Amino acid sequence: MQAALASAEVEIESGKVSDAEGHLDTLHQQVKQEGYVVDEFEARLLLGKAQLKSGNTTMARTSLDKLQSEARAKGFLLVARKAEALRPH
Repeated sequence: MQAALASAEVEIESGKVSDAEGHLDTLHQQVKQEGYVVDEFEARLLLGKAQLKSGNTTMARTSLDKLQSEARAKGFLLVARKAEALRPH
């Protein structure tokens, strides 16, 4: 999972945002189904980052707000802070 997340981050940083979004959507569904909460949250953080890079600030804001709320509710405060920091204001 970590390798797939790292690969998606490299895609985002190298401008292959749509590729990263596709990979992250797939990864997010997989880890959610398998119950890997930390990896799910990390995939969602990267997806929010990709949405920002692609200029889709409205979708990024919505995604990151939801992630922040869910992470905080489950006690993942670092993830919640990361989502808040990424969120466009």
